[in-house]
Amino acid sequence: MTDKDLTLLFLKAQAMTSTWSEKRVRDTANLIVEICEGRLDWEAEVGEDWASILGKTKGQGRVAIIRSDFPLAIVFVPYINILRESLEKEGIVVVEAEDDHSPKYSIDKSKIPTIFPGLKWHTDVIDPQHMSINDLWWATI
Repeated sequence: MTDKDLTLLFLKAQAMTSTWSEKRVRDTANLIVEICEGRLDWEAEVGEDWASILGKTKGQGRVAIIRSDFPLAIVFVPYINILRESLEKEGIVVVEAEDDHSPKYSIDKSKIPTIFPGLKWHTDVIDPQHMSINDLWWATI
C-alpha cells in the first residue's frame, strides 16, 4: 500500500497563511467542539503549533488537529463526514485520516522548509516519507 502524500495539501494551506490567525484557529476549534461535543487541548501560550480537539470522553481520542500557522485541519474518521463541509466553507484545507497511529502518510522531504519554515525536522527520528499523523504532530509541534 502506498502512503498518502500530504505534500500538496500542506503547500496549498501554507500558501493561505495570510488568511490565518490565532482567532481563526480558536473559532475553528470552537466550531468543531460544538459540532462534535469535544474539548480543546491547545497550549498556544507556549507556542504549540497544533490545536487538538479531543472527544467528549477520554476513550474517544482525537476528533481533529488544527495547524496554528496555516489553515489546515486533519480530521479523523468517523468525524470527517460531519466536519468536512463546515471546515471547507471556512477556507480550511481538510485532510482525512483513519487514525493517528498508522504510518500511512508522507510529505516530500524537499518541501519541508517551505511548509514549515524554520523547523528542524529530525528525519533520523521521524521519517517524513513514512509516518503516522501522531509522528507528524510530534515532528512539527
